[in-house]
Amino acid sequence: MKIQIVLIICAALSLPLYAHAAACCATDDVEGVALSELPDESLYQLDSTWTNAEGAPIHLSDLRGPHRIVAMFYSTCTHVCPLIVSNMKRIEREVPADANIEFTLFSLDPERDTPKALREFAQRQKITAPNWKVLAASQDSVRELSAVLGVNYRTEADGEIAHSTQITLLDHDGRIVAQLAKMDDDPAPIIAALQSAHEH
Repeated sequence: MKIQIVLIICAALSLPLYAHAAACCATDDVEGVALSELPDESLYQLDSTWTNAEGAPIHLSDLRGPHRIVAMFYSTCTHVCPLIVSNMKRIEREVPADANIEFTLFSLDPERDTPKALREFAQRQKITAPNWKVLAASQDSVRELSAVLGVNYRTEADGEIAHSTQITLLDHDGRIVAQLAKMDDDPAPIIAALQSAHEH
């Protein structure tokens, strides 16, 4: 199903988390990559800009190229998010070391996840290698991306963010290949897909 259709359905159902999702999918050139040349179902069609741990802007289309393992998190999370990272590291250990794979964490908490907070989280979790990225963006961009990835979240009164724990494999063009919906899901489908992509 095309991303545009997914977002329109979410808006039609008036789901509050996805209220701003329909404003996506521009077809302008971004950093030399024509979005119109991407597959219709590519996550990289989303026209949002994120900021990395060094404070530099990153367009989603900039992520095109390698296969990519992605998840959503927030830096002050002390339980679920470190477990998500641990599961992503497990996948990293079980695929060929020379495979063209990168790992990206998208923040659910743009107000607190400054570049400094992102850097500190990456250091605590030991994910400072070049093939790992931690990114933050506006609330609208967070809602938009969470809608496409199927990540439900809400901010609690104490400032904690309750959220689902999907880990998603994207192909080199940003299409969803496989997804682990729960923390205890077997990562075998993602690992097999990565190994197959590496062999070909």
